[in-house]
Amino acid sequence: MFSTPKGAARLSLMVVAGLVALKVAAAVITGSISILAQAVDSFLDLFAVAITLFAVIIADKPADEEHPFGHGKVENIAAVVQAALIFTAGGLLIYSAVRRILAGAVVEMTEAGIATMLVSIIASIFLSRHMIKVARAADSIALEANARNIAADVYSA
Repeated sequence: MFSTPKGAARLSLMVVAGLVALKVAAAVITGSISILAQAVDSFLDLFAVAITLFAVIIADKPADEEHPFGHGKVENIAAVVQAALIFTAGGLLIYSAVRRILAGAVVEMTEAGIATMLVSIIASIFLSRHMIKVARAADSIALEANARNIAADVYSA
């Protein structure tokens, strides 16, 4: 069920939506700004996953008169959008880290916050590995870009 590009993208949509809900709940419970920032980042990932799902659905359409070679190019566009999101997220992460260092911010993580981020890291690792496997088997650049975006979240958690 989740071994096709569409299935893997749908799985990604469900997992990322669950992570958004989990992180928002943890941010409310702990009052942690950093977990709230992670929730916002995951919400942006949800947008990226939706783009990927749209791309793999369109790319799966057969060739027609307007697109005699098929609709596969839409995956390239989705991959470019994913790359831009990864680049932007990386820049924002660096900016945020430098700003926190200069401000002397204190890291505050309660057990609930730590548990939330641990669940997020583990889910992201398994999801990105599965998506890369499916992407390579189906030669889906959009799905692979989405997998790399999710894998990048492991480093920012």
